[in-house]
Amino acid sequence: MKKLLTQATVATSALAAATVAVASESADTGVTEMNAGWGTFALLLGGVAAMGVAIWVLLKVMNRKR
Repeated sequence: MKKLLTQATVATSALAAATVAVASESADTGVTEMNAGWGTFALLLGGVAAMGVAIWVLLKVMNRKR
């Protein structure tokens, strides 16, 4: 059990160090503010609604009696 905890700690530390290294390299090409107006919001909301309808239809098709 102690060996597993040690391996998990080492893996977590390595992952955190890699994340910090990748984040510090991309500081020059950072993400800028997105120009999000009402049109962008409407498209996002429409996409979420369409995905909800698609999931609902898939569930209805998968759960129908044969």
